[in-house]
Amino acid sequence: MSTTILSLSEQRPPEVTADQWAFCLFWAWNLHANYGMHPSYVPTDDLVEIEKVLRRKIDSGVDLELFDWLWDEYIRAYPRAANYNQWRPTAEHNREQFESGAHGGNPLSYWQKEYREAAEAEAKR
Repeated sequence: MSTTILSLSEQRPPEVTADQWAFCLFWAWNLHANYGMHPSYVPTDDLVEIEKVLRRKIDSGVDLELFDWLWDEYIRAYPRAANYNQWRPTAEHNREQFESGAHGGNPLSYWQKEYREAAEAEAKR
């Protein structure tokens, strides 16, 4: 799942700036790090299924709605993740940060580098 989320760094829609996309990636990564990496939070079977659908969605073309879908799926699998809605990058209460591209110090190039390294490590396995 980590590599799949990181792969979004290479899929930025043209209407979204690099900083805005990095903002969304930053928060999606944090959502996954806080909930998806703990099998007692989001059960492994649920995470595997979420990743399968996420890959299909990526193959069909990405947009900002993908992040809402991802948030909804984590919350469905682990309802306590709903408290992470405060950091949903597409939420109205985060619009100003999104529009300014407040990416937390990790520009899109950072996420692209992380993706390349993760994909290379996976290929070696």
